[in-house]
Amino acid sequence: MKELAKRQTRDYSIDNLRAFSILIVMFGHSIILYSSQWSLYSTSIEVPFLDITKKIINIFQMPLFFSISGFLFYFTEKRKSLYKLIRDKLRRILLPFLVFAFGWLLPIRQLLEYDGYRSNSLFIIILKKILCGYDSGHLWFLPTLFFCFIILINNDKKQFHNHSYHWYKQ
Repeated sequence: MKELAKRQTRDYSIDNLRAFSILIVMFGHSIILYSSQWSLYSTSIEVPFLDITKKIINIFQMPLFFSISGFLFYFTEKRKSLYKLIRDKLRRILLPFLVFAFGWLLPIRQLLEYDGYRSNSLFIIILKKILCGYDSGHLWFLPTLFFCFIILINNDKKQFHNHSYHWYKQ
């Protein structure tokens, strides 16, 4: 009974930190146009406060996201079989990447005649630019996170050799 009570206790500080990091990333992406560091599109509008704010946000936004993901992965890895763990990561990370890459990013960039896709065949755009990550825009985080999880799983040799951790474990 004590074990069940432990599992049902939720740490809301992690939820709050996740919400904060999501809001920071959204805010950072909304002001990126005014950043002197972003050269994809230029603007004649200069807002030094937003430029400095973006530089500050860049210091911690991605390390915070990866840290939270790694922290939560530690607990997920202990509860699921290897098969379920990889299946869930494919469904929750790579599937949204593919849906948004091919349902949003590619069509919009093709319609806007995006410079990064000019003089490239559709095959090269899909294979190299999107799937290999050379130019997957703001979606780069999803496959990067997925491959970080794969590396973590592979590096956890002790867990794989533990007899209680099997592919068929429920």
